[in-house]
Amino acid sequence: MIGATIAGAETEVTFTVTKFERSVDRKCRNPITLDDLPLMFDKLCGFSEELGRSLESGGQVVVIAKGTGMGVFAKSARRVE
Repeated sequence: MIGATIAGAETEVTFTVTKFERSVDRKCRNPITLDDLPLMFDKLCGFSEELGRSLESGGQVVVIAKGTGMGVFAKSARRVE
């Protein structure tokens, strides 16, 4: 992850949302679960409750991330209109 944040290029990737759960868990606050990703790597954590509530199951979200072929580090996300 350090290499992705330092040497990676910024990219935008679109994902389909499976669900959103409001949560104050320290490990994964307000998880947004994404479709078609491996278990344990299918959640976006730490995004606002407002963003999560604006997403619908089956809807799409664009994740803005910095990364390499080995992984990405999500910086922000927005709902696809």
